[in-house]
Amino acid sequence: IIPENLVDEPTITTDTTTGKPTAISNPRYAKLHQLMSTGYAETYQGGNYEHEGSFQGSEVKTTKLRIILTKDIQNLADDLLFKETINKSIEDLEADPRFKHYTGLSELSYLIYQRDYFKRTGKHVDDKGWTWLPESTWQLSGRVSYAVWVPGVGQLYFGSNARGYRGGVLGCRLAGSFEINI
Repeated sequence: IIPENLVDEPTITTDTTTGKPTAISNPRYAKLHQLMSTGYAETYQGGNYEHEGSFQGSEVKTTKLRIILTKDIQNLADDLLFKETINKSIEDLEADPRFKHYTGLSELSYLIYQRDYFKRTGKHVDDKGWTWLPESTWQLSGRVSYAVWVPGVGQLYFGSNARGYRGGVLGCRLAGSFEINI
C-alpha cells in the first residue's frame, strides 16, 4: 500500500515561448529515496538519469493512495511470466496483448518494494537483471526509468532509456496499481 502524497506532484517549469517543459522538480521524492536507501552504498545514477533530474526529475503517474500488486520474486528470470518481458522494450510490452492488463512499478514503488523485500528476506530484488519502471517517466525526454541492485557494491543503480530500447537483461516486474478512493 502506497500512502497518498508520499511525494508531491512535480513542479514543472515550461518555456514561455514554446510551452515545452524545461525543468521538473520534486524534492520529497529525493527525500524518500534517501530514506529507502539508508545503509546502502550511495545510489549510482546513470548519465541520462542524472541529467534529467534524478529522483526529483521523474514523474509518478499518481500520488494518490493506492495498492500495488506484483509477484514476490527476487529476479525476473525466476518467474515464467516476468521472464517473457526480458529483452523487450516498453513499446514491445505495450503492444503485446498478454501484458495489456499490467503496468509495472514506479521508482517510488520500486524503492519501497526493494526495502521491504530486503527486510523480509535479507536479499535484494534484481541482483541479476534490470527492471523497467514504466510508471515513472521523464516529461522532458519521454524516457523511462529502470533499476537494478548491484550486489558486489551494495548499491542501487537507476538509469533511464528510450521507450524503444531493448536490453538483454532488462525486463519488467509486471504489477497492477489501483487507486483507493476513501
